[in-house]
Amino acid sequence: MMIGQFQAQVVSGRRIAVPKHFRKELGGTFIIARWYEECTVLVSQRKWDALLSRLRSGDSAITRSVRDTDRFVMAGAFEVSPDSQGRIVVPKILSEHARIDKECVFIGLGERAELWDERKWMVKEKLLEKSAGELLEKVAQDAR
Repeated sequence: MMIGQFQAQVVSGRRIAVPKHFRKELGGTFIIARWYEECTVLVSQRKWDALLSRLRSGDSAITRSVRDTDRFVMAGAFEVSPDSQGRIVVPKILSEHARIDKECVFIGLGERAELWDERKWMVKEKLLEKSAGELLEKVAQDAR
């Protein structure tokens, strides 16, 4: 399971070293895709279909929201394989989407990891800290 937060640097161009712990969970070849809130998602090939199913909430491809979700995520999805030093090249469309510059952060979220530009993550993390209590209350209400 991928958990935790790891900082990384963009080595050259769009080349980034994926934390060893995450590489172990993701496997030799994995998926990196456009994700929400201007970040990217990394998921193992075997977990990719399950992630897409959760996004679709069991709906068919007939509904616009499912079609648009497919377009957003799947049209920006790539298979990548780390080199011998654990680095991947983030496709240009994804580095532009996430606005990854020099410093980035990997966030482990169980079955998936997110890759954020460090500055954008710091802003998001502060917002989450401020609203954590409200978020927990909403999750608890939705579970009832």
